Amino acid sequence: MKLRYNFRLYPTDIQEISFKQTAGNCRFVWNYFLTQNRINYEFYRKFIFNFDMNNELPNLKKKFEWLKDTYSQVLQAKLKDLSEALKFKKNNRGFPKYKSKWNADNAFRYVQHTKITDNKCLHLPKIGDVPIRLHQDLPKYSSVTIYQDAGKWYASFVVEVAEQAKVKIDTSIGIDVNANNIADSTGKLHITPRPNRKYKKKLKFLQREVSRKQKKSKNKAKAMTRLKRFTAYLRNIRKDFLHQVSARIAKAATLVCAETLDVAQMKKNHLTAIAIQDNGWSSLFGLLAYKTQLRGHHFHQINKWLASSKTCHKCGHKKDMPPGIDTYICDNTDCDWICNRDINAALNIDEWSRQELRLKSGPERTKVLLDVVLDTLSSDGLTSTQMKEEVSSQL
Repeated sequence: MKLRYNFRLYPTDIQEISFKQTAGNCRFVWNYFLTQNRINYEFYRKFIFNFDMNNELPNLKKKFEWLKDTYSQVLQAKLKDLSEALKFKKNNRGFPKYKSKWNADNAFRYVQHTKITDNKCLHLPKIGDVPIRLHQDLPKYSSVTIYQDAGKWYASFVVEVAEQAKVKIDTSIGIDVNANNIADSTGKLHITPRPNRKYKKKLKFLQREVSRKQKKSKNKAKAMTRLKRFTAYLRNIRKDFLHQVSARIAKAATLVCAETLDVAQMKKNHLTAIAIQDNGWSSLFGLLAYKTQLRGHHFHQINKWLASSKTCHKCGHKKDMPPGIDTYICDNTDCDWICNRDINAALNIDEWSRQELRLKSGPERTKVLLDVVLDTLSSDGLTSTQMKEEVSSQL
């Protein structure tokens, strides 16, 4: 498994100038060869990829001698990124765009000849030894990316980490995400910080300051710096919360269960897009997936059609639960179940995941999963037959 280890750099003024010059040269090489690819495609209907661009790079250095100040493998790494970006149809992405110094990130990558020196510095070819703060042990790495975020410089190392053998499932925990909290099946509600909502006025003020400044002016650059620093502060609040919660949940049980959410589709609804982005649901599921994998634990997501919030955990009765209702009160006269809405959903997610995993290798999995669970928990707008066809295709 590949992970990234990020550390803060403290370059001198001269080294910071070299950083920016290197990033600018990489940006120039990207734009130059992107133009060459546009021209070549117009005449010959094909692109120039990594091998041909690297062969042309020495001639480009003769034409623009200031490119020689940048380590050659850094420029080659940028051309490799461009080569991958030109495969936009294969990767289901848009055509690559030109990079501008006004809005592009200052970043470049080394793939060789870097090392941590004895005096706690990162040695970079043609730049020198840059002081680095190693707040944890750094294993052997394959590449390092130097990037700037809100005026601060960081080094991001790609590290290969060995995966732990899968342990036997003995405990499980289910989680349900909401606009205001993350609920788990143990009955805990982890209140989300919602930094964008909390600092909405200040964020709006800084964004307005940027929009009012003249384009490509020094005042606009200063306003952009203030905005980037503040958005980085908000992003760090969110990341810190998600890392703490995901680590706590990943350690709590050998099986972590969650619902399946189409976050990209949900963001298309403008009424919920801001809250979803502010909570970082995609990041949470990604963190849970790799943190459970590192410990040898299991991460499972239930079928997306199962209505976890609408179903009584005690008797299986289903009722409508419009937004704004925080307590689940079962309508079944024979059931007295009263529970927090999100905790009830987390309990259902936990139970259904254990049913699915327990029956995966058994001969009765299809029968129990479809007849016992889905017939009583069908989602709105879908018949039981449609539900069975949806799940049968995934068995």
